[in-house]
Amino acid sequence: MVSARVDTKTYRGVVKWYNQQIGYGFIVPDEAGPEVYLPWNSLPDGIKTVPNGIRIEYTRSEKGTPGAKNEKHRVKRVVRLIEPPAGSWVRTEVKGRTANGMTVYAREVDRPELPDIRIARHVFTASNVATLPLNGTELDVVVMADDNGRQATMVRVVD
Repeated sequence: MVSARVDTKTYRGVVKWYNQQIGYGFIVPDEAGPEVYLPWNSLPDGIKTVPNGIRIEYTRSEKGTPGAKNEKHRVKRVVRLIEPPAGSWVRTEVKGRTANGMTVYAREVDRPELPDIRIARHVFTASNVATLPLNGTELDVVVMADDNGRQATMVRVVD
């Protein structure tokens, strides 16, 4: 078995596209070079998809893309989501949390008729929000839809 060489340096780039159904996508790196293969298992725990156009920081291995004619770099681990595309932030208000405190539920301020947005504890941690907010706190979130409904992939507390 040949193991992939792992590069511990972090890189930045923009997600060109990502398809949750097939479980991969590609990143256009900030530095010159080939597109970088982004497999589902490189995403942070609990994140199942990433929006096109989001800036991310990642480590990579030199393992080629499965089935690709041209070898491309492969993301080893997404370190953090940096910034979503312009216009992706949605204003919400915290309305509750699960009994175990691991998930917060928020409602869109401008469209309260839409289903609530789940915000897992790890999203707050990854977004550098130290404590889970209280009910009524306004948050800006980036929302992604998946098989389990609407979930936030990034969050920031409104000042």
